[in-house]
Amino acid sequence: MNQKKADELIARGLDFFYQENYEEAIKCYDEAITITPRYTKAWINKGKAYADQGKYEEAIKCYDKAIYINPAYIKAWYNRGVAFGEQGKYEEEIKCYDKVLEIEPKDIDAWYNKGLALITLGKYGAAVKCYDKTLEINPECVDSWYNKGKALALHRKFNEAIICYDRAIELEPEYLKDLWYNRGEALANQGKYEDAIISYDKAINIAPEYASPWCGKGNVFYAQGEYDEAIICYDAALKIKPQYADAWYYKGVAMNEQGKHNEEITCYDEAINIDPFYTKALYSKGLLMAVQGNYRNAVICYDRVLLINPEDYLAYSDKGKALAAMGEYEEAISCFNRILEHYPLDDFIWYDKGKALTALGKHEEALECYEKTLAIYPEHLYALYKKGITLSALGKYNEAITSFNKVLKIDQEDYMVYYDKGKALAYMEQHGDAVKCFNKALKINQKDSNLWNSKGESLIMLKKFTSAIECYNKALEIIPDSVTSLCGKGRALYKQKKYEDALEYYEQALAFEPENSSLGELHKKCINKLAVNYGYIK
Repeated sequence: MNQKKADELIARGLDFFYQENYEEAIKCYDEAITITPRYTKAWINKGKAYADQGKYEEAIKCYDKAIYINPAYIKAWYNRGVAFGEQGKYEEEIKCYDKVLEIEPKDIDAWYNKGLALITLGKYGAAVKCYDKTLEINPECVDSWYNKGKALALHRKFNEAIICYDRAIELEPEYLKDLWYNRGEALANQGKYEDAIISYDKAINIAPEYASPWCGKGNVFYAQGEYDEAIICYDAALKIKPQYADAWYYKGVAMNEQGKHNEEITCYDEAINIDPFYTKALYSKGLLMAVQGNYRNAVICYDRVLLINPEDYLAYSDKGKALAAMGEYEEAISCFNRILEHYPLDDFIWYDKGKALTALGKHEEALECYEKTLAIYPEHLYALYKKGITLSALGKYNEAITSFNKVLKIDQEDYMVYYDKGKALAYMEQHGDAVKCFNKALKINQKDSNLWNSKGESLIMLKKFTSAIECYNKALEIIPDSVTSLCGKGRALYKQKKYEDALEYYEQALAFEPENSSLGELHKKCINKLAVNYGYIK
């Protein structure tokens, strides 16, 4: 009699459940449980009523009661797994399906859902094995072929993925638009662009209001450098689905290639407005801001990325570079240190940290960073060059020259390396060799006034004053108001005892830097020489 009453309550509860009147359904199930506390069907149905409302913890408690009564109750284990999956607790979900499969190894739904959970966890190989099991049970399960293909594609096994998609199409030619779309994605990832477009077009023909294949088609055109066609496709996707963050983002990337940076920013902003957690759009906007010299806004973008993903390596790296570009070197070093805690073998980060330390005048620490860089990658040209600069700053000129020579063995076309090697030689008073370096630099670039000035300085030290003056004249053609060039020419003329001419250039230089005490001394010295020559001073 009690069982009959309980069954009636279950039937009434199901009626309420299908009407989505969950409160009344649960009341019926509770009454049934009061009559027969070990009635597992009542516990399962009560759990489903909670689950349909998104109350997964309450649902799981009900399934646990059913399992306590009957540990081999497959439906309770299965529903428990689904509830964990809805909460994003995929490891717990998988444990439930494993329990189902212990009891019934051929439960196709448990294998299928376990595969989905494994895909979500990024365990694509294990997911493929699950779908193989489902296909052993039912070789014509279209969904299993589709999801096996999806798992293989995510595992970068595109040929195998396409075989699965093709099998699904054989079984049901007009199957899910998603299948044709994902087939297109797999082909595109292999660089088979024409075939990819055919698949995307199939998806569009099946479902004209399906935006994703338009976006995929746009990406194929983008990959081939056909940016106008790509943008047409992204616009088609956005006409169907204006809130499509991916389409806005990729349209922005295409705009970047066309140099349309205002439109690019607009696209990234649209993507971010739709999805404030869209890190690709935030990061790309940050990169563009940095390229435009808007470093503060770039840092704001990178900070938003790091709020979403505190371990984003690239965001820390580019934030550090932007901070360094603003002269905020200590903060930049903090970013680089954060990366090096996790990636101690990243040569580029050691290099960037070294540059920031150099800017702070911490040459010994900078040198350590460049050494770290070169220990990881011995032919890192920039690190070799910066090491040379740093050694020069520390007065270790022979070691600096060794470093510059290593750069020049690899790249003989960088005029700055010849220039800085020449400067190191000049500091060592090896002015003849210094001039040879400056000459090599000038063969590559005659438009840098620093090269002419430095060559002029070494020529003065070699007492080749006329040649020195020629160098300063060249420098003044490039920068007519250069105090260094004016002063250098004045010094060369003074050495030739052309005091009046020297005085003219010192005075021109003083007009630009009247507080320059060294220049003032040279000017005074020149006036004294003239006074002696004219007999004003004996």
